[in-house]
Amino acid sequence: MRKLIHKITAALTCLSIALFAEIAYLDEFLPDRYHTEDSAAFSLAQQYLSTSHTGGNASAVSGTSGAQSVSVDLFGLIPIKTVSVSQTEAPNLIASGDTFGVKMFTAGAIIVGFADVEGENGKRCPGKEAGLKTGDIILSVNHKKISYNEEVALIIKESGGQPVVIEAERNGKKMDFTVSPIKSKSDGSYKGGIWVRDSAAGIGTITFINPETGVFGGLGHAICDVDTGQIMPVGSGEVCDVTINSIKKGSSGNPGELMGVFTTGESIGTINTNNETGIYGSLFQKDFSEKTYPMAFQQEVKKGKATILCNFQGNTPVEYEIEITDIDYREENKVKNMVIKVTDPDLISLSGGIVQGMSGTPIIQNGKLVGAVTHVFVNDPTSGYGIFAENMYNQSKNVAS
Repeated sequence: MRKLIHKITAALTCLSIALFAEIAYLDEFLPDRYHTEDSAAFSLAQQYLSTSHTGGNASAVSGTSGAQSVSVDLFGLIPIKTVSVSQTEAPNLIASGDTFGVKMFTAGAIIVGFADVEGENGKRCPGKEAGLKTGDIILSVNHKKISYNEEVALIIKESGGQPVVIEAERNGKKMDFTVSPIKSKSDGSYKGGIWVRDSAAGIGTITFINPETGVFGGLGHAICDVDTGQIMPVGSGEVCDVTINSIKKGSSGNPGELMGVFTTGESIGTINTNNETGIYGSLFQKDFSEKTYPMAFQQEVKKGKATILCNFQGNTPVEYEIEITDIDYREENKVKNMVIKVTDPDLISLSGGIVQGMSGTPIIQNGKLVGAVTHVFVNDPTSGYGIFAENMYNQSKNVAS
């Protein structure tokens, strides 16, 4: 009997520990704030979680005026946390799936590296000696605003060897650095030993278009400098039509790619914002007649079957089957919200799964726009990450139409 009691006690202890761990995980896993079209009918996609209104206003908890307090419970019995729920009308958006070309110039010039300059007294790097670092964004040189990388080299070249003041931004903070150029033995010009980049170009996919304003969102992740990994600040940018010529199929360890060219030199819209959730801007087109989808709020997204819209041929986007295998609702995670797997044999045959250039491909579930494809798993091209449409749409609201 004692052995039986010990076994029961041990089992109950393990169950209690497991239950406590699950409650702690869900408390961190679930956001503190939600939006929904009908706060009275608010529910979560997980069947083991139930919700009930606590009867008060959540503004004291969340700082959000007009929000309702809702209790989230495990199996309807064990309280997990109280969240705030705000009633918000879901927008109707065009789920695009069209590929597009991106041309973007930075606000300033990003330092991507340094090089020693050989002068009369040996090799030195003036830029590094002044305290500049890779990833710094040069805003001005001798108080002249920098728009193109050539300007940095030109001002240093024309300095005659006199110190130049470089204003740079590092981690959001502006700082001044004094660089003393060296006269190069190779060509006799003055140099600072600084390598900079001011632009980026590539192919991506438009996720959605707001038919009322012409504002679009695409990529689902930031455009970053290839050398520093830093998000490139937008000085100016445009989007244009592209023609996909071929598709380099992805395989384990070798990501595929959409191969294409810019169709014309004419832009079809402007880029206003580049941040961790994607790029945003406005299209010049005024009338939009494409099919619209209601946007799904994050709590509506669930594991299971879904589709993506891809336009590889330049005609109408084609719908391909995928599965959402995992979801991360945590508020601090703005981009990698879903794990998705391509299950459609036609798409696997065509591209191997997810390839570069498909970033921004819209994800549809239960007739709603739920998100966009963002990244491919290098070792498994049929799988990758997706971002919630809600996260992208919230960013697009800051774009002036």
